[in-house]
Amino acid sequence: MNVLIVEPSKMYQQALKRMFAPYATYIFVSNSGDEALKIYCTTSIDLICSSFYLADMDGKTFVSSIRELKWGKTVPVLLITTKEDPEATTQSIRDGVTEVFHKNDLPAIEKYLQTYAQHAKQQADLSGNILLIVHARHEAELISNFFHNTQLRFIHYINAEEAANMARAAEFDLVITSFIFEGTMSGMALIREIRDINETMNRVPILAITSDANTSQKIELLRAGANDIIQKPILLEELSIRMKNLLQ
Repeated sequence: MNVLIVEPSKMYQQALKRMFAPYATYIFVSNSGDEALKIYCTTSIDLICSSFYLADMDGKTFVSSIRELKWGKTVPVLLITTKEDPEATTQSIRDGVTEVFHKNDLPAIEKYLQTYAQHAKQQADLSGNILLIVHARHEAELISNFFHNTQLRFIHYINAEEAANMARAAEFDLVITSFIFEGTMSGMALIREIRDINETMNRVPILAITSDANTSQKIELLRAGANDIIQKPILLEELSIRMKNLLQ
């Protein structure tokens, strides 16, 4: 992974670089928010670690600027600070910071990195057959392309009846289905149909996609047999984590 360290102190820059080195493919270092933003806009960055105090702005302003960028909504941002202020920590997380660490507790950052690296490895090791039922072909292509470096195999249908027939003929490790299709069968009916096929398909994890925030609809999807729900517009990073949890 590529890491961006934003830290004005040379001493902490070196300490953080040593800590990130075993986990990072490449480490970019900046002591100012403006320079870090330029790096982020021109480079693929997987993780950001920023000081609360920068040469030209505070860390919260920097994080807010990152979150406003097209690709900045999902990147993890770690904020390191010398402040012992639980209220400031809570507010920072509300402002978009992923996690807040104290500069005197660098081992806590390393523990986070270990978990992050473990998750990345699990993500790369994902395998299995996925029955994907979504009406829009471009949506199916976006999903399958996002996982092209994994061993996941997507079988795509746009019609619920045809997908149900495939589920009767083959076994799958995960089903991802939309709620609304062309034809007579809804996503909810499809889930019930899959659960009734046999014991194996009764246990297969099902992830339902909905564009409606209707609470009763979500409850009914879960009651029909969905294990999890993700709402449109789909964040592929979120989808990836939900899929990993269900497959495991």
